[in-house]
Amino acid sequence: MYDQVQKLGKSLIHHGPNNDRAYLMKLDDSDRLTIIDQLYQLCLLKRYSKIIAKVPEPYVGKFMESNFKVEAAIPGFYNGKTTGYFLGRYFSLARSRFSTTDRAKVRQIREAARAPFDPLSVHLLSGYQIRPLGPGHVVALAELYKKVFSVYPFPVFDPAYLMSTIEEGSVHYFGVFKNKQLVAASSAEVDRQAGNAEMTDFATHPDHTGMKLSVLLLRQMESAMREKGIQTLYTIARAKSPGMNKTFHRLGYTYGGILIHNTQIGSSIEHMNVWYKPV
Repeated sequence: MYDQVQKLGKSLIHHGPNNDRAYLMKLDDSDRLTIIDQLYQLCLLKRYSKIIAKVPEPYVGKFMESNFKVEAAIPGFYNGKTTGYFLGRYFSLARSRFSTTDRAKVRQIREAARAPFDPLSVHLLSGYQIRPLGPGHVVALAELYKKVFSVYPFPVFDPAYLMSTIEEGSVHYFGVFKNKQLVAASSAEVDRQAGNAEMTDFATHPDHTGMKLSVLLLRQMESAMREKGIQTLYTIARAKSPGMNKTFHRLGYTYGGILIHNTQIGSSIEHMNVWYKPV
């Protein structure tokens, strides 16, 4: 059973027992006076241990008055003008704890990501192709995600879910092929109203790692988002994943903060780094 994406009032949330949290993904202005209490009541009812809320700067003060704390920020998140904040509130001391060991580990990974690198030096090897994915690729895409991840916060193992996101036009998928086999993929989740896109869902088949396919996919997605008029790109990357943090830093993304014990990927709920880049 996956966590649910649904409306709370007119705002969009993601919640459930897997991530043990409520995530306010998109706040509708009409809910600004009621959303905090609604999230709080939902967490009490479901016994979730965290709320993570993504909100525009003008609403941050109200959340802070209700014991939320800033975990990350992205300048220009809303139409290149207004800063977006990731605000966390915890209902469990263990969930809120950022241990000295974890702190040192994620800092070490971020520092290693700063090694000099020229992204233009990366090229596809002979026999590989990169291109957008469509409805005809959803089965292969789901199989790739199953191969790479044991658990994921969204139902990317389900071809029907992938098809629905393509049909809605909210998610644009890209893939790398070798001899007609899909060997790597990623997606750009676009919020046209806010002028931003989340660069996410990166996966590379174990037999094709080490060729910097994520760098190539990210470069391709950036070009596509630029053509669509998107103004700000961002990602929420596993803080203990050296590869993904290197990929985003190498392509000029700025570190925006860390979301503590935020997302279940694999066997545990992990810390997540926020990276951003104006287009």
